[in-house]
Amino acid sequence: MKNTLLLFVTLVFFNSAFAQDNLSEANNLKKQGLLMPALMKYAEAMAQNPSAEISYKIASTSALLWTSHMRDTSFYFLNFALANDSSLDVLHNPDFLSLIDDPRWEKIEDAQIKK
Repeated sequence: MKNTLLLFVTLVFFNSAFAQDNLSEANNLKKQGLLMPALMKYAEAMAQNPSAEISYKIASTSALLWTSHMRDTSFYFLNFALANDSSLDVLHNPDFLSLIDDPRWEKIEDAQIKK
């Protein structure tokens, strides 16, 4: 039992460490303007350790690509990221500029203000 517990804790630690590596690499790629490679790294981090933070980063990076397909992706991950978030930060984040003309953006605004 002790060995099983130790193995489990070790696996969780390594999984978390690799997710952090992917996340920091994705952040660096995004800063360099390499949005598609950044999205791939965010996706790897999300697969290893799903979180609202990573979902928000995927949403903001997708929105920066300004395509209708990426807009859909952005809204999908943004809704997940904001499920338990009552802040208004998303409403003034310039990464989401491509979304403000979409009718779904008004729903995001209303939901955040109601929270």
